[in-house]
Amino acid sequence: MKISELQNQNINNWQDISNFLDTISKENSLPTVKNINELPANGIAFITYNYGIDGVSIEISKYARCFEQTFSPSGEDFIPIHLIGGGFLEHSESVIKPRWKRFEIPNFDGWDKWEKGKWFQKLFYEDMPEGSEISDKLAQEIWRQAIKFARHIANYITELDIKLIVPVNVCSNPGNLASALALTLISELTGVYVLNSNHDFYWEGGSPQDEKNAGEPPGCRDHFFRNYDNKPFFNLLKKILPWNGKRWFQLNINKQQSDRLISDFGFPSDKVGEIGTSVPETFFDDYSPEAIQIKRLAMTHIFSGGSSVISPVHIDSHIGALDEWMQNQKPVVCSIHESAKLFLWNEPIVYFLQPTRVIGRKRIEMDCELISALADFPAFAENLLPSKNIFLHITGPVPVEHKADLESLLLAYKKAALEINAKSGCKFFIGFSVGNEKHPALKKAGLRNLHIWDFYHIADVVLFPSEEEGRGLPLVESAAAGTPIVSSRYYPENVFKEVVGEGLDEKYQIKYIHFPDDISSKDSLAEITKFTFDTDARTSLAEHNKKAASLRYGTEALAKHFTDALGKLIKS
Repeated sequence: MKISELQNQNINNWQDISNFLDTISKENSLPTVKNINELPANGIAFITYNYGIDGVSIEISKYARCFEQTFSPSGEDFIPIHLIGGGFLEHSESVIKPRWKRFEIPNFDGWDKWEKGKWFQKLFYEDMPEGSEISDKLAQEIWRQAIKFARHIANYITELDIKLIVPVNVCSNPGNLASALALTLISELTGVYVLNSNHDFYWEGGSPQDEKNAGEPPGCRDHFFRNYDNKPFFNLLKKILPWNGKRWFQLNINKQQSDRLISDFGFPSDKVGEIGTSVPETFFDDYSPEAIQIKRLAMTHIFSGGSSVISPVHIDSHIGALDEWMQNQKPVVCSIHESAKLFLWNEPIVYFLQPTRVIGRKRIEMDCELISALADFPAFAENLLPSKNIFLHITGPVPVEHKADLESLLLAYKKAALEINAKSGCKFFIGFSVGNEKHPALKKAGLRNLHIWDFYHIADVVLFPSEEEGRGLPLVESAAAGTPIVSSRYYPENVFKEVVGEGLDEKYQIKYIHFPDDISSKDSLAEITKFTFDTDARTSLAEHNKKAASLRYGTEALAKHFTDALGKLIKS
């Protein structure tokens, strides 16, 4: 059967879709690949909902560069990299190489960006009883969208003879069910091989209401189980998220995910594995005090729009104009002081870094609480002379659906800034660079564009109080840069242990400062103070963590993960 024939199928409900998938999966007359070098030879297509500066996009960038380095013929051009998705967001160029091809598909995006959230809302936030008219109509709509997506992608990869696609999160976290269904159809009808990368799953942090224990709090992904009792619908969701196809290999970011796919979902153990992250070699560079000063000057230009001094916006004014700012997010620094000035590069300052987007589960408001407690801690306060400032830099943008989380953070900042000023007279500033690592003014001032590794090097301490993570990349990146990190032991804790290397030989372990459950804990505040100001302690920590990160998260380790997975994929 051809992709063009899908529209002729008689699909009326969820069960019809499931039955059709069962039928086409039994056909096995497609050509096979015998050597892993054949798979990427004509190019690789990465597929996700959209490309920005989020964790998924950053990892795709690493994967793409790894494939280029591993499979490009020596002395010749790089193998083609194709990025397929629903959109390319502002600042995505900071992680996407100009040589990579882009193919944008309307409405392929996920969550609130999937036709403004219309279909996501109907599937996961509204009742859809089994056998009802609304259930059948939604099945028909998802089928219609899926074959449209499938036709676009199939035409693209067939014309270019692409033999390997790498979906990332599309087939594990259902931001757009039609997108996942489309990739399932493509794989069975074109014979393309699928290295399916799963960063997080719908069942991580979610479960049906009747399976919760007494007193168990709601999970962050419970909405995916809203129509759990509509068995044909939910069985199809489980079937394609992810699809257990003959030409699919599941690459997860932690062993806990792999174990569950095997034990709970019946995946063969030889079709499941883990993929580590990697850290560019530039993270491991040593920065001199002069280099840090220059990079902070560049950061100043980005925040100020081209000046060597930052004029912060009063926090009340920023909150009052938040709707407008959300629509056109530009770098901004806020203060509780009228007419304040901030010099990041040529005045004493304690520079805290939160290298994430603003999302509720990141719990960034806890940064403000901790900084307030530190400013009131005698040993820390001694190093905060009246001329000293405190700066919290948050690197990522604010997804539109997380505006309420930003509002909570801004109020937490205001409270902490007022407390700090009242107790010590020090000024506490908060800055949002919203993914900007470059600015036209930098070239004019003779300054180079910044990169994510620069952010870690110009910071004194990294803060990471996250509640839940699929991996926890800031732990790895801060270790590579040699910057102390204050991190929570986020959920799932097994994933956290895996990232920092608990249980491994000490030389492989990332050392971190525990983000205190009790913000006022004197022992915790003393430890943070030590690694903020004690040069010997910082140097010792940096030397150890750089070595550990190099051993476990270098580019060679990532390349081996991919080649092993491809070898198993073509043997299936």
